[in-house]
Parts: sequence; structure tokens; C-alpha cells
Amino acid sequence: DLPADAVTDAGLRVWDALEAAAAGDAPRFLWVHYFDPHQPYNPPLEFGRPWLERGREDPAFADCSRDELLYRAEIEFMDREIGRLLDGLAKRIGGGARRDAQRDRDHGDPNPRIA
Repeated sequence: DLPADAVTDAGLRVWDALEAAAAGDAPRFLWVHYFDPHQPYNPPLEFGRPWLERGREDPAFADCSRDELLYRAEIEFMDREIGRLLDGLAKRIGGGARRDAQRDRDHGDPNPRIA
């Protein structure tokens, strides 16, 4: 499994390769699959540390387990990376081209406290 930032980087590299190989206005399709958030939860420190601190300091999160807090951190990390992907594609495609983005999700983690 790759962390979300590596998936974003790979997706943008693939898009650049598609653009280089495409003929004129031919349609392009890019599928990007993020692996996060899945166990073991291991978000970057810049995301994990604030969530762990919230768990200690904020009563709203006091009963959350370490895994629940790190799960939330991975969601925040992945959200940033999806935004970076969409921003990167928008810069590459430009405003005049038609573009569609769809999202889908797999099963996710069955945690009703987080859903």
C-alpha cells in the first residue's frame, strides 16, 4: 500500500504521460485508487499528532481510541491529497476543456462511531 501523497504523485505522473501520448482532443481517463485509511493507521506526524493531542485535550474526543483518532488523521491526510490531485489536474487541463470527476469508495472500515 502506498500512502496518499505517493498515490497523488503517481496519479499526476500518469496524467502527464497520458497527455504526452494523447492525440489532439482525444478523451483521457485516469483512475486513481487511494489505499488510506486502512489499518494499520499510520498518518504523517503533521496529521497524527494533532489528532492524538485532541484526544487528550478535547472532551469531545476523550473517549476515542488511539486507532479512532489516527483513522480521523488518515482521512484528513487523504482529503488533502485528493484536493492536491484535483488541483493538479485542473492546472494541467485548463479552464476551457470539459472535465468530469467522479468519486467512489470501497467498503471502508466498519466503524460506526466514525461514519
